[in-house]
Amino acid sequence: MSKIFKKVAKILGPILLFVPGLNVVGAALIIGSTAMDVVQQRKQKKAMQRALESAGASQTISIKNPLVARRLVYGRTRVGGVIGHLSVSSDNKYLYLILILCDGPIEGIDDIYFDDQILTLDGSGAATTLNGTGKWAGKVRLQKHLGGAAQTADTDFVADTTATSWTTDHKLQGVAYISIRLTFDPAVFPNGLPNISAVVRGRNDIVDGRDDSTGYTTNTALCLAHYLSLEDLGPNIDWTNEIDHTAFDTAAGDCEDQISLAAAGNFSTTVGSDANRISSTAHGLHDSQIVNFTSTTTLPAGLSSGTDYFVINADKDSFEVTTAIDDVSSIVTMTNDGTGTHSFTAEEYRYTFNGLIDLENSPEDIIRQFRDAMAGTVAYIGGKWTMTAGVYQTPTFTIDEDMLAGPIKIRPRRGRRERFNVVKGFFLAAQNRWQAADYPPVTNATYVTADGEDLLQGLDLPATSTPSMANRIAKVLLEKSRKEFTVELICNIEALQAQAGKTVLVNLPRYNLSSVPFDVDGFNLEVADGVVTVQLSLSETASSVYSWTAGSDEQTFTIIDEPELPDGLPDAPTGLTLTNNLDSRDLVSVMIEWDASTDEFVNQGGLVVVEWKKSADSTWQSITGSPSSIEYPVRGLEPDTNYDFRVAWRNKWGGQSPYAEELAHTTRSAASSAYNYKHTQSTPATTWTITHNLGYRPSIGAIFDHNGDPVNGDEATGSSGDPTGKTEIEITFVSAIYGTAYLS
Repeated sequence: MSKIFKKVAKILGPILLFVPGLNVVGAALIIGSTAMDVVQQRKQKKAMQRALESAGASQTISIKNPLVARRLVYGRTRVGGVIGHLSVSSDNKYLYLILILCDGPIEGIDDIYFDDQILTLDGSGAATTLNGTGKWAGKVRLQKHLGGAAQTADTDFVADTTATSWTTDHKLQGVAYISIRLTFDPAVFPNGLPNISAVVRGRNDIVDGRDDSTGYTTNTALCLAHYLSLEDLGPNIDWTNEIDHTAFDTAAGDCEDQISLAAAGNFSTTVGSDANRISSTAHGLHDSQIVNFTSTTTLPAGLSSGTDYFVINADKDSFEVTTAIDDVSSIVTMTNDGTGTHSFTAEEYRYTFNGLIDLENSPEDIIRQFRDAMAGTVAYIGGKWTMTAGVYQTPTFTIDEDMLAGPIKIRPRRGRRERFNVVKGFFLAAQNRWQAADYPPVTNATYVTADGEDLLQGLDLPATSTPSMANRIAKVLLEKSRKEFTVELICNIEALQAQAGKTVLVNLPRYNLSSVPFDVDGFNLEVADGVVTVQLSLSETASSVYSWTAGSDEQTFTIIDEPELPDGLPDAPTGLTLTNNLDSRDLVSVMIEWDASTDEFVNQGGLVVVEWKKSADSTWQSITGSPSSIEYPVRGLEPDTNYDFRVAWRNKWGGQSPYAEELAHTTRSAASSAYNYKHTQSTPATTWTITHNLGYRPSIGAIFDHNGDPVNGDEATGSSGDPTGKTEIEITFVSAIYGTAYLS
C-alpha cells in the first residue's frame, strides 16, 4: 500500500456511503452509494451525533473552555464562540471579553446576537470600534476581527491594557474573533453576561480550480476541496497531485446549476421609509436564493431586469437583495419606487454549504457533512480524490457479456429493515435565527402503499440553509433507496473504466438487463494465477432520481413569525404626567404621576424608580418606592428652571424596565413671586384666621399642611372682624391642621 493510500486510509477508516452506510471496497475508497446496512447506519448515526449537535442548537452557544477543538466555517451561518479572555476593570464598571468564533481568514462577521436579540451598532466594519445603539447605547463597545495572516492586536483592548493586560503582541493571527467591552447595568443585562453569538461569512481563501480565483464561496465542491487540502486543520491532501480537478470542477459546476423554485409574485417598494426593503406578502424566499425582477412599466431605480440578485435578511413578508451571494456590503439601495406592476421569479444554486466544521470530529465525519450537503459521492481512486455532486451522470461506458469473468450475484430487492418511504430531518434556517427547523418531510404515496406503512429515515442537514434544497437532497436519498436492484460482477480487465463513483450501463439481456444504468458503488482488483479481474458492486439508478419540478416536488415551508423572546424585563411605565406645585418651604415642586403596574413580578416585591435632573446637568437624582405608588412629589426644585423627569419599574429580581418617555418640564416661579401673601399657621385649627395687608379680598393660591402636602380648604367671604375680606379672611377645614397658605 502506498504512503498516500495509507494516509487516506488513516483519514477515512471505513468507507462512507450515501444513503448512509459503510463498506470497504478494496483499492477504492468511496463516499456515496445506495448500498445500505441497518447496523452500519446505527454505527454511523452514533458517529455523526457530535457533528449534528455542534451544528444544531449548541452551535450558537458560547463557552469558556481551555480545551476545545478548533473550528471552521464555510458559507454563512450563526455560531457561538469560545471565551478566550475575560477580565473586569478595577471599579467593576467594565467587563472585557474576547470571543473566538473560528479559524480565519473569513469574509465577514454580520449580525451579533446577545441571547436571541440582535445587537444594534453604529457601524459594521472590521478592525474598527463599534458602539451599541438604542438600548445598548453606552453599554457595548466592540471590534470584529476576521483572522487574517497579518492581523494586528485589538486597539481598544491595548488602550485599556490596565484592565485587559492586552498588548500589541496579542494579534490572534489566523483567528476570527470579537473583542467586547460591556458596561455594568442590571437594566440592560438583567441576567448577567448574555450568550453571545454571531452570523459569520466563512473562509475566503477558497481556490476555484476552474479559473484559479480565490475568495469566499458557498459552493460545496470547492469548500470540500479546500478542507481536504488544509495543511494543519485538514487532511493535507496535495492540491496539485492528489485531487482530480476535472471531477471537482465538474462537481462545482453541477453545484452551481440554477434550479427553478415555486416562489414568485408581485412586489412593491417604499423608498420613502426604507430604500433597501422589498415588500411581498408571504413571498416564500430564503436567504441566498436568486431572484430576477420584471415590471410592466419601470422597475424601481437600482434594480435591473435580467440580473441575478441574491436574497438576504428575508422575513416572512419582505427581503433585501445583494449583487453577490451573502455580500452585505452590496445590498441594493433603490432611489424610487418605479411605476407599473413589479414581479419576481426565484431560483437557487443546486447545492450550497453553509455550516460549521468542528475539528473534534473525524475527517470521515466531516467529509460526510460535505457529501450530504450535495447528495453526492467522494472517492479516492488511483492516487487521487474524486467526487460527483448529486446529479445524473450520463453513462459513457457499457458492461456487456463479453466482459464477464465469473459468476453474477443479483439482488432484486432490499430487505424490509433497509427500506424507507419517508425522509425527514432538520436544516438551519436564517429566518429562524439560524436555529434548526424541520424541513417538510419527503415521501412518495406509491412507496407507502407498497410497504403498507410509513417507514422513516432521518437525514439532518446542518449545512443546508433553505427548505427547498433540503427537500431536493432528501428526494435524491429516497429515490436512490427505491432503486433496489443491485448486482455484483466479476469482469475482465476491459471493465477497468467502471470506476467507483461513476454511472455505467449494464447490457446483459439474458438477465433481463438491457442497457440499464447502474452506479458503481464498489470497485476492487483481484489477481489470481496471473489473471487480473475487476470486482464490481453496482446499484440501479435513473435520471428520475435527480429530477426536480418546483411545482410538484418543492413542498411548502411556512416561515412562522417568531415572537420576540422576553428579555426578563418589565415594560416601561405608561401615562407619565407632570404638574407644577409649591411646597410649604416656599419652593417649587413637581408632581409626577403614572399608571399602575400590571406586571406581577413588579407588584410582588419590585420597586418604582423615579429620577430627575436639571436639563443642563448629566447626573440624575433618584428615589425608589413601593410599586403600588402612582405619584411622587419632587420637592425643593429651583423656580423657572428646565428639568427632565423619568420613571421605570424594577422587578423582584432587579431587572429594570426601560424608562417611560423622558419628559422635559419648566418649573413655575417661587411663591414669593407667584403669590402676594404668605400665611404660616403654627397651631392646628379647623379655621385659620388670616390677617393681611393687601387692601382687597384675596383668593387662595395654595395650601400645604405641615408635611408639605397640598390640602384644600373652604374660604369665607371675610372674617367676623372684616366681612369685606380686605384686611382679614378665614379658611375652614374638615379637621384641625397647621401649615402654610399662599394668597393672591
